[in-house]
Amino acid sequence: MTQIDKFDNEIVSNLATVLGVEPITAKLLVSRGITDETLARKFLCPKLDDLADFGTYTGVEQAKERLLNAIANGEKIIVYGDYDCDGVCASSILSEAIKSHGGDVEIYIPKRLEEGYGLSRDSIERIADEHFPDLIITVDCGITSKDVVDYCINELGIDVIVTDHHEPPKDLPECIVINPHLDEQKGYFCDYCGAGVAFMLVTYVYGINFSARFLDIVAVATMGDVVPLKGDNRILVYYGLKKLEKSPCLGLKMTFESLGQRGRYTAEDIAFKIVPRINSLGRLGDAKRAVSLFTDTDYFVLDCLIKEMNDENLSRRALCDKVEAEALECAKPLLNDCKIIILYGNWHKGVLGIVASRLTERFMRPTILFCYEDGVLKGSCRSIDKINVYELLSKFSHRFIQFGGHSQAAGVTMMANEFMAFRDEINDYVESNYPSEVFTPNYEYDVDITGVNVDRKFFLELERFAPFGEGNPQPVFHALETAGKYHHSKNNIAHLSATTKRGYNISAFSKGDSLALLNSGVEKHCYYTLGINIFNDKEYLQAVLKGISVDNLDKLTTNDDAIINYAKTASYPQNEAQLLDKNDFYRVMCELYGENDFGNLTVCYSKDTYDELTRVLKDNELNYQTYYGANTLKNSINAIVYAPNADYDYTIYDNVLFADKPLRYPNEDGYDIYSIEDECMILSELTRLKLDRNRVGEYFKRIKLALSNATFKSVESAIHFLKLDSEKVEFSLSWQILEEVGLIEKNKDGIFYIKNIRTELTNSPLYCIINQND
Repeated sequence: MTQIDKFDNEIVSNLATVLGVEPITAKLLVSRGITDETLARKFLCPKLDDLADFGTYTGVEQAKERLLNAIANGEKIIVYGDYDCDGVCASSILSEAIKSHGGDVEIYIPKRLEEGYGLSRDSIERIADEHFPDLIITVDCGITSKDVVDYCINELGIDVIVTDHHEPPKDLPECIVINPHLDEQKGYFCDYCGAGVAFMLVTYVYGINFSARFLDIVAVATMGDVVPLKGDNRILVYYGLKKLEKSPCLGLKMTFESLGQRGRYTAEDIAFKIVPRINSLGRLGDAKRAVSLFTDTDYFVLDCLIKEMNDENLSRRALCDKVEAEALECAKPLLNDCKIIILYGNWHKGVLGIVASRLTERFMRPTILFCYEDGVLKGSCRSIDKINVYELLSKFSHRFIQFGGHSQAAGVTMMANEFMAFRDEINDYVESNYPSEVFTPNYEYDVDITGVNVDRKFFLELERFAPFGEGNPQPVFHALETAGKYHHSKNNIAHLSATTKRGYNISAFSKGDSLALLNSGVEKHCYYTLGINIFNDKEYLQAVLKGISVDNLDKLTTNDDAIINYAKTASYPQNEAQLLDKNDFYRVMCELYGENDFGNLTVCYSKDTYDELTRVLKDNELNYQTYYGANTLKNSINAIVYAPNADYDYTIYDNVLFADKPLRYPNEDGYDIYSIEDECMILSELTRLKLDRNRVGEYFKRIKLALSNATFKSVESAIHFLKLDSEKVEFSLSWQILEEVGLIEKNKDGIFYIKNIRTELTNSPLYCIINQND
């Protein structure tokens, strides 16, 4: 956990006064490095006049002259793009600008699955045979294609202008080249996406009054390529969103309408609703279809395209889920010995980048996924914040046929017989050059709001920090919380929600397994984003819970969840463990935690055991995380988990150690189990409960009545409905017993129902354990 809330009070006070904003708003500005009034006003009120003078960038003046001559002389121009969202947007902007000024222009976008990324001889020859061009202008590609450019100019007699934004190699194509990174040493803004470069070129050639018609398109590309939302990029997205609201291109307007959204858009709407749909056309087919989204004005054509795009997006999502599941199983055994995940399989090339991104986020490891084609591996790489993957891969360029990209994403092509050597070399390099802290989750936040009453005025001021994205993330607020009042969302138990006395609602997406922690008396660090949500034309102040962490369980006030989750171990398939006495157990635990910072988990169900575990680890100066119920950080860093949920994912660990002996051990392959051999104290608490046949029968009657009047996807929802918080343990265990004997089941939608069968409670392992002394 990193604190970013140590501010110079004088600077904060001065900013708040001169800008007329809340002190928290001033702190947020300071946290983004904005400490004076002029910079603050530019940040809060972006202006198109503040865009860079693109004419001073390398190659721009020459490109303008060559382009205008080509149009004036009636030359055939080909805009050569890329098949992703950025490339499609860049192609649309430049070609429409040329066409609007009388140019003879065509777009060529290579097919991902057939031609691959960038310029190729085959593609250039196809263009030459079909179009007889005089000039080819690349957008979002070409910077690494020196040989192909030379062939195009010297052998085919076609002039080339390269416009690109990817990291330039040492040997540039011998033609007019525009790449803002070439001007980085001059202090120029250089983080445009490919469409940003095309937009700025058009702006320089024809002026902002003309190029403003493309602001919504360049905003889509900027969000799609995940470039930093700083400087010019933030200005472009800011005004692109305004254009989307007032006068969007018809294709974007109709796409949003197909998703039931009109009139008010955010950068996140573009990133998560528009970009994936555009990319799906290129991932699974011909990306050139997407150009019509930005250039066509025929309602029927656009309607057909959008339906096709939405369908292909669904297919893409299903394919992603399938590839992710396969890659996930391959990745888990590697996690604790490899700091970079490198896999190949019989996977669809078009979804490798998406799946690599998911694995990177899940495991906090750079990830490269390859697919195999005729002796060649083609891969996509995604990275974590603290590792520049382009620089990393550059050290192994001798292994590649081709590679390119930027700090957080790259593409790689290599011969299959190079794979083993490359994997071993890069793993050794990462292991030697990056400490474990790089791969350890670390929550950062902007301002602490513990005990602060944030009101609607602040929510409105917060809106001025948008648009949010890479480089300008949504501000994160920290609050130290104790007990909460969260409940499962009605339609999805994976999500939680809560209301506050402070006037806003809290949503906790995909945090369903942390319900017990959030509602417990444990002191926890909660990290929120805040914003105004519009639903059915009504305004709601909303906090979104982004993360939870626990320093210790010193303030734990209840053991109910421990008893409930311990009881659930009765339902595990039986597995074997290495049983040790207490001294040997702690010796083995310390040895394992000392050998590797990742891959070891110790489980306990009683506070006394937890206190002893933490003392032993601290006495031996060993590092660990603390979890309650669930792994809130989704990482295999060494940890203690108190009262783990029944579906806790042990498979990301190499060793699982039970300091309190469970009723049964989880039966999964892939990890070793160690356990103290003595039965734990919590078993005594379990067997003291009076859950005989009559008591369980009483709860069964109440459950039947509840299920006849409402639907439940979780036991907690039923407890809340029946107002049985004081009987939480007995009710939950009775429910478990009834499930174990088959009287309660879930349907395919995850809703509980009563199954009318004849059975005996003695068929329940838990019932027998609780009543073993009767």
